[in-house]
Amino acid sequence: MLFRLPQRSRIRRALLWRVLRLAYEAQNMTNRVNVDNLTPDAVLIQPGAEVGAEGMFHGPEGFVRGWKVLTDTWDEFEAVPEELFDPGGDEILVFARLRGRAHASGIPLDEPVAHLFTFRDGKIARLKVYEDREEALKAVGLSE
Repeated sequence: MLFRLPQRSRIRRALLWRVLRLAYEAQNMTNRVNVDNLTPDAVLIQPGAEVGAEGMFHGPEGFVRGWKVLTDTWDEFEAVPEELFDPGGDEILVFARLRGRAHASGIPLDEPVAHLFTFRDGKIARLKVYEDREEALKAVGLSE
């Protein structure tokens, strides 16, 4: 329903931001992927996945495996949304910060990333993670 509102609508932007913040908070609290929010053919693409199959996860089970890769490495892992971009259509770009502490060494994590969500029928069909935020902006046509 949100994607039917005009792209420049303040109501659309406010509702999208609210929904996404709540989704990030729920994800951080449970540390689990809500597979009900994914299409059956959903794809998770981690940074560098284009060069090889490693880092690409297919289907709801793939999302769970991809999330487990992160949570198995980091304690207190969380993704904190910082900024929302609405390029229109069925895509939403979120600048987020990944925070945590490595299990083995205790080294802290505090990395800025970009999450490019593609939705279909109100569910996540694709999530591409960018380490370079400028590259993410270019991917959605918001930067040259």
